[in-house]
Amino acid sequence: MIKIADIEAALGRIKNTVHRTPVLTNSTVDKLAGRKLFFKAENLQKTGSFKARGALNAVSKLSAEVAAVCCDSSGNHGQALSWAAKSVGKICHVAVPRGAPAVKVSAIENYGGKVHFCEPNDTGREAKRRELVEKFGAEMIHPSQNLDVIAGQGTIGLELADHFEQPLDAIIIPVGGGGLISGIATALRANWPDVKIIAAEPEAVDDCAVSKKAGKLVVTEKSDTVCDGVRTNVGKNTWPLIQKLVDDVITVDDKAVAKAWKMIMERMKTVAEPTGALALAVAFSPAFNDLYPAQKYQRVGVILCGGNLDLSIVPRMLELADS
Repeated sequence: MIKIADIEAALGRIKNTVHRTPVLTNSTVDKLAGRKLFFKAENLQKTGSFKARGALNAVSKLSAEVAAVCCDSSGNHGQALSWAAKSVGKICHVAVPRGAPAVKVSAIENYGGKVHFCEPNDTGREAKRRELVEKFGAEMIHPSQNLDVIAGQGTIGLELADHFEQPLDAIIIPVGGGGLISGIATALRANWPDVKIIAAEPEAVDDCAVSKKAGKLVVTEKSDTVCDGVRTNVGKNTWPLIQKLVDDVITVDDKAVAKAWKMIMERMKTVAEPTGALALAVAFSPAFNDLYPAQKYQRVGVILCGGNLDLSIVPRMLELADS
């Protein structure tokens, strides 16, 4: 379990390298929502997502004897770890599933990562990861369960607490493996003890909602969703923090995500990947509005977690949004 001191130390390590991302507002979106929404724009972060924070904090703590790091990723964590490793003079090896979009493979390589293709399943990814550890002496940096990664993601919460003179009423945070929400929730509970913390999750990958309802960690099958950034299960290091600190988990379908994504792109004039629109989709959901009515919860934070949009998915997103 991480503590607020771990997150404060992480901010000291990374603040001169990562962006202090802006908090965006939009009057049209506020009018449609019936409340004031504040978007923490991690889509404008280094490498295009919040992942840069945790990756940099983790590699910055490694000893000089560790020359290389590794992970398995076809997306944001692979890009972020490649960038972070290069920034501190280390090599990053990334196990990438065969068939991953070329644009994502290219991005990892452009950030300095060494791509090693593996079979597109959990067994193949794990096998390749072990190979990278043994062959290159690389330190494995897990995208959500590494405690230093969690602490790095928590720096978003410290920035939010510093940005506002008064606490927000609620905040909506996407959840996949749980590193982002665990870090932010830890930081915010230390600064805003009464804020409502809501996890946003796709209906197709609802293990966090199932776990919260059951009162114990439950692993579910991964189904298809446009929110590929959270198509994973909460882990053993993040579940205790989620269980303790998160008030509710609200799920939405891909159609709701697509509508929120289109709103961000058209109304807010900023680029988001589908997962980046997940929290806004929850903000507009009937479940959120029933549990957290606008009359009482007027000021709501929304984590816009990433902007690495694969353009090949745009037609599908538009079709879903307009259906």
